[in-house]
Amino acid sequence: MIIHMRRCGGKYIIPKKISSHNDDYYTLVRTHHGNLFLVFDKLISKRKYKKIYGNQNIIFHQNSHICPENNLDCAEGIDVSRGNVLELMDSQNRSDIKLRKVTKIGDFSRVKIGYLSKKKYEKYKKSGVITDASKRHPSYLHESTKEISSLGTECNQIKREINTNSVTREMGISVSPLNIISILKDLFSINAKGNIKDEKSGLVEMSYGLEHKAIEFYRTIVKVPDASGNFNDKRIFDTVATVKCIPEIGKKIYIQRVLIQENEKTLGMVSFSSVNGDITSSNIDADSREFNIYGKNGNRHFLTSINSTAHYERAIRFWISAMEDVGLANILMPIFNASCETKNRDICANILPALQ
Repeated sequence: MIIHMRRCGGKYIIPKKISSHNDDYYTLVRTHHGNLFLVFDKLISKRKYKKIYGNQNIIFHQNSHICPENNLDCAEGIDVSRGNVLELMDSQNRSDIKLRKVTKIGDFSRVKIGYLSKKKYEKYKKSGVITDASKRHPSYLHESTKEISSLGTECNQIKREINTNSVTREMGISVSPLNIISILKDLFSINAKGNIKDEKSGLVEMSYGLEHKAIEFYRTIVKVPDASGNFNDKRIFDTVATVKCIPEIGKKIYIQRVLIQENEKTLGMVSFSSVNGDITSSNIDADSREFNIYGKNGNRHFLTSINSTAHYERAIRFWISAMEDVGLANILMPIFNASCETKNRDICANILPALQ
């Protein structure tokens, strides 16, 4: 993870220190993907990137390897560990990418040269395996995500009425009794029937919902650079989440799937079973792994519960595949993630193991 404390011409964030229970401090930082996170202040280097890494700009986020020049498809080569930073050598007139790995051992440095095919190099960038820190980051800024509660249904509920004035306030767009049906269909792929009950007060009689499930609606706003490089433009993503419940107690346990749309077009879909494997049963009970995770993550329903590096690498792979954009995947994935409390992380990682 690359952390941005500031950039020339303006600040990505205003660093904010928050005390933790053991008197350490968290600092609010923005990552190279545009997300805000709290990180222990003592873990953040105060030295500038250039002072630490010099001309080394290719950051590996997963264990990998680079190959000899005469065998770009090697099964084994020079090992590159997660967190290693390599130097991109001049590859302008080459058919491959030349990388320089420097390992410091005391006062000595060991230098190794390896290669990647240009196809694999571009694939690694697109899938988030590597980041070129010499390029501009972040590509996006996560401005906000809001749940549109006036559209949502609770467990086992059939929505009977919508107040379009409430939807207008939550979504930040003009919604009326005349266009609410088309908004549900075009922005969220929800086919519903409705009759205007009171046009003046914005009330519409509706009929949609799912047995043993809840439906949640979200709107995410992401800032993107304009032609001058300033974050003045926006992209808006509308998401509908289908949530599995325990009907007897009306509790939302896990998210079966999320469907993401932009400009009335479907961008992608991520399901619980694709990331976590098949559910244990059609009915959730106290012995199911989904309920056990729910009980250890603060009783929060979840699409993913990332409790290890392996969990993250598998989950982000599915999100990148769905969104075809590593930056957007890293912004959207945390919205539907509920990791377990620190003391329960290892337990949860075993309850819901990261599949290969």
